[in-house]
Amino acid sequence: MARHVLDTANALLAASQADAACGRARRAHPLGPVFSCRPMVRPLLGRLTAVVLLSGCAGLLAAGAVLRPDPRGYGTHEQVGLSPCPLPLYFRLPCPSCGMSTAFALTVRGRWLRAAYTQPMGWLLCVAVLTAVPFLAWSAWRGRVVELNWYRVRPAPLVLGVLFLFLAAWAFKVFSGLLDGDWTAG
Repeated sequence: MARHVLDTANALLAASQADAACGRARRAHPLGPVFSCRPMVRPLLGRLTAVVLLSGCAGLLAAGAVLRPDPRGYGTHEQVGLSPCPLPLYFRLPCPSCGMSTAFALTVRGRWLRAAYTQPMGWLLCVAVLTAVPFLAWSAWRGRVVELNWYRVRPAPLVLGVLFLFLAAWAFKVFSGLLDGDWTAG
């Protein structure tokens, strides 16, 4: 039995060495990995920052859970005393952030398809907040941080990509509202 395990291990080692000799082995990028995990430089400050960010994310998710999604697809923010958005009132078109609070409220309730239809960028932001919660909790608990390697990720395309998604979500909101008859005069 032990001889069989040793033969199998030797065969796997020989195969991996052959792959490396043929250039098929995965090589490390010269600038390092895109994401890395390291211990915090200042653990107390880092953990406190993670707890504050975690509290902010939890507050956003709690607000989404408390607010009732407006059936119109926008206007949920009025439940916390904010004024109605003037763009739909005057121009019969949504503003770029119309439906974000509604999408948050729908996403927190598990109605992800309806949330994505209501405001795609609001749904993406809520999913990002939901994704950040376990990372922040882990970071606060373990004293480690997951960081992005900015030598590998250029900020300008990242910012332009987010801006494009924001404008595409607004265009989707406008056209889906026109198709549904939400933004027509009358």
